[in-house]
Amino acid sequence: GSAHALEVRGGDEVYVSEKINDDLLMGGTDGKFDGEVRGDVIAAGMDITIDGLVDGNVNACGYMVKVGGNVYRSVRMAGYKLTADGQIGNNLMMAGAFARVSRTCEVGNDVNISAGVVNVNGTILGDLDVEADEVVISGTIDKNVSITCTELTIDRSAVIIGDLVYSSPEKAKIADGAQIDGERKWKKKTTTDTNPFYSILKTLILFIGAFVTGLLLFGYCRTSAQSVKGVIIADLPRAFGFGLVAFIVVPIVLLFLLATVVGIPVSIVGLLVYVVLFYTSKLFVAAAIGDKVVQLISSSEPRSYALSLFIGLVILTILFIIPYIGWVFYLATVVTGLGAIMIAFNRSRKAAKT
Repeated sequence: GSAHALEVRGGDEVYVSEKINDDLLMGGTDGKFDGEVRGDVIAAGMDITIDGLVDGNVNACGYMVKVGGNVYRSVRMAGYKLTADGQIGNNLMMAGAFARVSRTCEVGNDVNISAGVVNVNGTILGDLDVEADEVVISGTIDKNVSITCTELTIDRSAVIIGDLVYSSPEKAKIADGAQIDGERKWKKKTTTDTNPFYSILKTLILFIGAFVTGLLLFGYCRTSAQSVKGVIIADLPRAFGFGLVAFIVVPIVLLFLLATVVGIPVSIVGLLVYVVLFYTSKLFVAAAIGDKVVQLISSSEPRSYALSLFIGLVILTILFIIPYIGWVFYLATVVTGLGAIMIAFNRSRKAAKT
């Protein structure tokens, strides 16, 4: 069958306004699209804005992501601050610290959101499923609403045609005038729903495993490991940018290879390498953070890589377990580590040629 090509645009600042008849891959620090794409849009960067016409899906990842315009199929967004502000033909998925479905947004099917703070002001023609800390609904949902949260507020302008089912410590604040046509079902959410012992044990096991792996890595591959750590310390924004693009593009390329008979072995090997790099990437970031902390405490040289790694892993572990936004720190850490590995490898390859 026929297959789309791939239009690639990259750089610190990327602006795409023309008509493209293929899929668009856009990566950079700041990326803006307000043209027309007859395919899918894949975008990664610090600040991503999609405002044009997309005759396919939008997959976007960044610190701040806004998708407006007209998307014929589904939108998937991940990052720190997310905004859906346009016409979406099928489903909407959002995962981040702050997520907002604006008043001008209309989603043709279901919406799934996992975030710290969620505001739903637009129109959803399907079901709404939310897991968050704070949730405010002031828009229109044509079907059922299912929410797990700490605090739920239903404004007077809200319209819910189906059932409202939610789990929270206290009952929802439902304003006078809010329209809820279906049943209202509340399940009291308590802190005893999960056993804290198992969470602590799991965190401790993962910490020990990461620390031992890091010691082996810096002990047996010290030159390469120090090179990657040096990239993170000296060129953090560039490492994050390269890693963000690789984080999205590499799995897509591996899936394409998996669809061909010749590419299956390459795809399997590539996937194994990617998983290893994905796991070890945070160790380099931990060592870099630990180095900075040790440097603030004492300026003496040389510094113990074991002590730096331990301190860095403690700091990252605390950040990773923060409710709702911990995964954002984890994603940023992995992406930065992946980018630093790529840059260090490229420098090493160039040095070997000269």
